[in-house]
Amino acid sequence: MRKHLRKHAIFRKGNLLPIIKLHRYIALSALVFILLMTISGAVLHHSHEWQLDKTYVKNAFLLNWYGITLPPQALYRRLDKNHHLAQIGDKFYFDFKLMDTTTQTWIGAARSGNYYLVVFSHSIYLLDQHANLIEKLGHETGLPVPVNAIKCQYAQAQENLIIISRDNGYQADPDFIEWQKIPVGNYQRCISHKADTPVQQRYQQLYLDHKLSVERLLQDIHSGNFFGSLGVWIVDGVAIALALLIISGMFIWLKKTRRL
Repeated sequence: MRKHLRKHAIFRKGNLLPIIKLHRYIALSALVFILLMTISGAVLHHSHEWQLDKTYVKNAFLLNWYGITLPPQALYRRLDKNHHLAQIGDKFYFDFKLMDTTTQTWIGAARSGNYYLVVFSHSIYLLDQHANLIEKLGHETGLPVPVNAIKCQYAQAQENLIIISRDNGYQADPDFIEWQKIPVGNYQRCISHKADTPVQQRYQQLYLDHKLSVERLLQDIHSGNFFGSLGVWIVDGVAIALALLIISGMFIWLKKTRRL
């Protein structure tokens, strides 16, 4: 009788082993994704507090994974020995500092006393020598737009900016409040040169280093978008795995409870 019961117990245990193994395999398979979703979700709750939207990913692999590359439209200009600018895609930089996001066409730049004037098709940025934005001039401030070209009038070691808009010339007063219409004369071209290669490379790295925020990366990991088109299936797989874990766990527990 004891021999028969022992044999029957082994038989029942053998039936349970595949369920136990399946339970373990499902748990191990889903563990990584569950941890990723759990940790990313917990960190995202503190996104504003930790300024994750202003902290950027600089890892080359992750940037390549997101397809973040340099746009084909880019220019790099040196204004003088110590100052330069760049427009990469829709980002406008001055002395390695991001000044604005704009899709306007860059026209040129000139120096007026201690200030630099960076001219786009519909706006002019007035900057000091420390890359601080003093004022942004536009149509609402009286700037004739669109600006098609600029010329410089060199007098007493100073550049006086002349803008060309719709075949008319305009020159601003010293405070850049009013623009006076003037004849389009034989003014000189405002001088700027192509920036050196090391300067270009630094601007390029600056652009790439500020494209992917940690907040977005965590959001994509949490939602499964990080894995592209497979992300939806992965999230569905994790959900199914959790359901199977509950079912198999309950089955194992009920089997053991009945033995007792």
